[in-house]
Amino acid sequence: MATLAYSLAKRPVDHRLIVTHHSDVVRQIWLRRAFQPVFAGVMRRADAIVVTSKRYLETSLELKPYREKCVVIPYGIPLTEPGGPVPSVVDEFSSRHRGRVILTIGRLVYYKGFEVILEAMAQVNAGLVIVGSGPLERSLRRRIQNLALGERVLLLGDVSNDQITRILPAAQVFAFPSIARSEAFGIVQLEAMAAGLPVVNTHLDSGVPEVSLHGVTGLTVPPGDPVALAGALSSLLEDAPLRARLGAAGKTRARTQFAVEPMVKGIQALYRSVGQGKDRTRRAS
Repeated sequence: MATLAYSLAKRPVDHRLIVTHHSDVVRQIWLRRAFQPVFAGVMRRADAIVVTSKRYLETSLELKPYREKCVVIPYGIPLTEPGGPVPSVVDEFSSRHRGRVILTIGRLVYYKGFEVILEAMAQVNAGLVIVGSGPLERSLRRRIQNLALGERVLLLGDVSNDQITRILPAAQVFAFPSIARSEAFGIVQLEAMAAGLPVVNTHLDSGVPEVSLHGVTGLTVPPGDPVALAGALSSLLEDAPLRARLGAAGKTRARTQFAVEPMVKGIQALYRSVGQGKDRTRRAS
């Protein structure tokens, strides 16, 4: 809608345009083809295109013709400490599972891979907390029932950002089991890392595995593989020193590489540069 509005609007002849490309169109191929002329016209006119990860830029067919004017500026998050006690329902759930809790957060949609993690949980000795709502909630509840996971999976629905910061400390591991390139980055990984949780994510051709690094801040497994996912989750649950090492490295990475301040400075510098008419075809950095 934004690109269409730009195309139809009356604009000054000598103006600058910066586009932020959050994600390629992955599933709605027919819509993508119909919209191609508008998209291409805006991207050709852009003075700079912001992309949130180098990996996404390198693997994007949509961005390939415009790569010379793309600039990589990762997302940043405000770094806040947990405020207040863990919500009672989560605290009680954690107690029932002796503190062995896996947490995952996201909209209940196809590309998040929640079906995969439910299959994996049949092989993992722990409880799973899922935060989020969406169109797949009913089918996920049926899957939980069919897998006899009713006592080991807690569907919390939507919660506030404040509650999320209070839920994170109740978990030992954060899972991010997305299965499609529609998952372009995964900001929630940063929130988990900032809280000191090791992350199990998937090796997508997007920015996801560039946020939490395999063997550094967590473990990365093939997407859509419940056996590999179960193995990674179990290995972290059983190895406290490994959890501590990866969690500490994740906290450092979140605070040094993905804080709000570097993101804001990068955006400000780009706008100043484009506004002054400089570097109209900057290479990604």
